[in-house]
Amino acid sequence: MKTWVVGFVGMVLALTLVSPAVAEVPLAQSRSPQNLVALFPSPFQLPPGMVLVEEGSRSASEIAATFPDPAETAQQLATYGWASNVYRTYVAGPGAGPTTPARLEISFHQFLTNTGAAYALPTFAHARAVMLGQAEGPTTLLRPCEAATSGSSDATRYLRIGDLLVRVTVVMPGPPNQDTYYLALGTSVDMASAVLSNAGGSWQGLDQTCR
Repeated sequence: MKTWVVGFVGMVLALTLVSPAVAEVPLAQSRSPQNLVALFPSPFQLPPGMVLVEEGSRSASEIAATFPDPAETAQQLATYGWASNVYRTYVAGPGAGPTTPARLEISFHQFLTNTGAAYALPTFAHARAVMLGQAEGPTTLLRPCEAATSGSSDATRYLRIGDLLVRVTVVMPGPPNQDTYYLALGTSVDMASAVLSNAGGSWQGLDQTCR
């Protein structure tokens, strides 16, 4: 299982995140919160046995409060043109198997411009790593429109789709080990892929436009 996941991750990740990427992408821009809901993975795209337990939206002040410096973050969100947020949280329910995550969080942050979302990408990832004491990257396996943090049995992937910033966090059950780490990593990629597909995009498209 571990070898397959590592190979899969290697195929779908590439390039180094070195600076905010601001290229335009041919996707619907400035989506309303109602339109954002349509981008969440369908039941057929979710890992088997996942159950929706929470959904809603957060204000800029609520989001800023989760960062190391809320006052500075609130100013950054305004500067970046943050517009809205919607999120969903899933947990393992009936039908969950040994590779089903214990918890899955998906959050969308809509910005007014591609540039604002591009600058927010590394800001959000770094803040999460600092708050949770996690590792960032590895940047050598990420596209310019991606960022990532991880712990011993959880992985978070950030993906920028035009002016939309996506966060996917996967927490695996059981004792932390290398297998749970790679399973979390692989599932975070799968869920990011589902969101990208639902937004009308593709990894190939991002490779061509997100530089």
